[in-house]
Amino acid sequence: AGNTSPETLKNILLLGEKNSYAITTGHQLCLFTGPLYFIYKIATAVRLAEKLAAEFPGLRFVPVFWMASEDHDFAEINHFNTYEHRISWNSRQGGAVGRFQTKELRQQLGAVEELFGTSENGSALIALFRQSYLEHNNLADATRFLVNALFGPSGIVVVDGDDKALKELFREEMTRDLFENFAEKTVNGTVARLTKLRYPVQVHPRKVNLFLLKNGERARIDADGKGGFKAGDENITADEMRQIIASEPEKLSPNVTLRGLYQQKILPNIAYVGGPGELSYWLEYRDLFEASAVTFPVLVPRNSFTIIDEQAGAKLARFGIEPADLYQREDEMIRNFQQRNGNVADLATEKDSIAHIYEQLKKKSVSIDPSLEKHLDAIKALSLKRIDGLTQKLDRALRKRSETELNRLRAARDLVFPGSSPQERYLNFSPFFLVWGSAFIGQILSETDPFLQHHVILVKSR
Repeated sequence: AGNTSPETLKNILLLGEKNSYAITTGHQLCLFTGPLYFIYKIATAVRLAEKLAAEFPGLRFVPVFWMASEDHDFAEINHFNTYEHRISWNSRQGGAVGRFQTKELRQQLGAVEELFGTSENGSALIALFRQSYLEHNNLADATRFLVNALFGPSGIVVVDGDDKALKELFREEMTRDLFENFAEKTVNGTVARLTKLRYPVQVHPRKVNLFLLKNGERARIDADGKGGFKAGDENITADEMRQIIASEPEKLSPNVTLRGLYQQKILPNIAYVGGPGELSYWLEYRDLFEASAVTFPVLVPRNSFTIIDEQAGAKLARFGIEPADLYQREDEMIRNFQQRNGNVADLATEKDSIAHIYEQLKKKSVSIDPSLEKHLDAIKALSLKRIDGLTQKLDRALRKRSETELNRLRAARDLVFPGSSPQERYLNFSPFFLVWGSAFIGQILSETDPFLQHHVILVKSR
């Protein structure tokens, strides 16, 4: 890309040296990076490379971002969210999303300009969107430019697997998958063992784990039962398929079962950074890697953050709410808040008194007529149940009296769970960039520690 940093150019050369190793993460080509954890995955890979370089000075470690440019699930990547707005890209293009032409995003530029405004940071975001998507031909090139713009000084190397030279290095594995079904046989053995251990299976391999890229389509390849193959409406003989592998391997695209093996085959990779679901299905492929004589990487969970800015932090402080309290269920959080402020109906003492009275009544009654015991127990249970109902009504009345404060509290919680989702899985980085500018990426990098496996609540001052 035209904005490749000197640090990245240096790291590209390092990948060819004997004592260099890659620290890889990857993701779909989400519009304008999509959710925040796109950023957190790259930050974790960058910081892991830095820490390993400091620990082992005789070796070199290069952070790599693998673009899932051959993915075809456009609906998962065609939007990004701020707190109140969603920018979406509707397109009739099909096939591998990395090949989608981005010039049609001119339609979204107006909405982006209105959303980001005219501040210095807003203008920077608008320029970044325009340069990434309107000054590049396809989504893969646009995403490479965008990642370089955000993380270039960290030396991130962006790799696009939709490349003939790289596919040529994977010919043997594609051949074995097509003609021996080796991935299905190997991974199914691993899945069977994991199932016995009650480990939830994420991905089931297919007999053929490849797609055919053609004419704006990513067509699943199936064996036709006659020694040949079928991809969409196209029939392909065994000889024709071998010819594709030999001269046009770029037409073949690995699915999720083979994608990790593909990236590991072409990179000197020792660690893969991913999210929890992602790393779960990587565990299914360990035997596949061994059967292919390819090193299985160390699996490293990405760092996880919740960001609370100064304004939101001040609101929480006024309520006496700690940031961690926002991770309680909403009803539990509200109940605790009401209790701290004396806004909860507490009739426990009265219930105990009533229960004691009924026990005394039962004792006297049973001494006269033992058959009345069950009758007295039923009356007691009904009375206590009505006290519980009264307590609920009083609680509702107290909540109604506190409704303004509770709505503010819910709004504060929405900062952590916008759209009822964890912040990092919903929000784009842009709301935070608007406040802190490019310093936001630096802040995330400084707070990222790949060896700490806990969620970080980052209270960020302006």
